[in-house]
Amino acid sequence: MKLDETRIVIRYRTKADVLDLALKVFRVYAGPIVKWLALGVIPMFLLNMWLLADFALYDYIWGFPLGYMMLTTLLVFLEMPLATAPLTLFLGQAVFMPRPDRKALFRDLRGSLFQLIFYQVLFRFVSVFYPYLNEVILLERNRFRAKTPGMKTTAARSRELHRDESADLIINGALNFVLGLILFGTTWMSLSVFRTVFFGNWDLVMGNAVDRPMYTTYYHLLLWAVVGFTTVLRFLSYLNLRIRREGWDVELQVRAERARLSHQIV
Repeated sequence: MKLDETRIVIRYRTKADVLDLALKVFRVYAGPIVKWLALGVIPMFLLNMWLLADFALYDYIWGFPLGYMMLTTLLVFLEMPLATAPLTLFLGQAVFMPRPDRKALFRDLRGSLFQLIFYQVLFRFVSVFYPYLNEVILLERNRFRAKTPGMKTTAARSRELHRDESADLIINGALNFVLGLILFGTTWMSLSVFRTVFFGNWDLVMGNAVDRPMYTTYYHLLLWAVVGFTTVLRFLSYLNLRIRREGWDVELQVRAERARLSHQIV
């Protein structure tokens, strides 16, 4: 692995450039992204379908199953860090490697599992203030506890990375939320119209009881699809933050040159 020969050019980008890059990455790596996302999402999808089986009832007050959809959204929110962990690890490898090292990926996932559960499950509602915590846990792999004086822990590293970034993080969060709503809304309406035309029943546009899959299966899958795209966008934003705050692009160049010099000396 050559640190100065990356699949993505490591340089600082504006928010518009990061979004454009996310679309390009999603297009180029569509197959692997779907595969690694599905690896984490399928167990969560099946779990949620089982947990919410008794809630899949038509809500005659609102005209659509609002309670079921809200519970589905809450579960997806809680499960996002675990479900997207394989995809995040793949993206971390894809920057430097043409093909992912599956053994290394699963080894890193297994080694990070405890911290993922501790920070992103037990303290999920606290970790939302640290949006790049998944990347810190999975890609930087700091210790949970410091074994020697001066050793940086995951908690310390996360605080350091997010410190004094409140305004930027709020803007990023708002942009991602709006973008997610647009992606979900347009896809949802397109799918509704398609199913309406295909089945010849205009009641399906409203996602009512006649078309149960629209608010059980398809609603759930569309949420995860949006989560997959925002995971790519968040990963690239994480790289951008490290470049802006820590000069990560320069660090990679220095480390690559040091590696070349060491080989020449040997």
